[in-house]
Amino acid sequence: MIMERIPSLVVGVFCTDSMRRVCLVQTAKVPLALTIPGGHVRYGETIVACAVREMREESGTALQNPAVRSWGEIILPGRHEVYFNLLGTTESPSILPEDSLEILAVYWIPVCDAVSDVRIPPRIRDEIITLLSS
Repeated sequence: MIMERIPSLVVGVFCTDSMRRVCLVQTAKVPLALTIPGGHVRYGETIVACAVREMREESGTALQNPAVRSWGEIILPGRHEVYFNLLGTTESPSILPEDSLEILAVYWIPVCDAVSDVRIPPRIRDEIITLLSS
């Protein structure tokens, strides 16, 4: 019997606060880079519910008004992910992740600084420019 592999669903969260700062996290997997909170959608979980959960787990922040803004695919040998980027806000930014083994640090960086921060991968910087420039 041949096992069929299916793509995994992943969310990324672009969250801003009232001071136009974006939440970025430093992970144990890639400690020299900053990225947005996010992760895999669990079975039975909606994309929006996943975004709210991941934001809480990775930054300790309550995500408000999440909405899907873009999506795409990553297809590499042995890996196929369909990702959804959500944009949301918060009134109470936090730097206390629930998952302190995976998340090394949480930063709230002004959007104008984030677009030129070399610790942020180009794909994430491009999304910040596109999603948050409005």
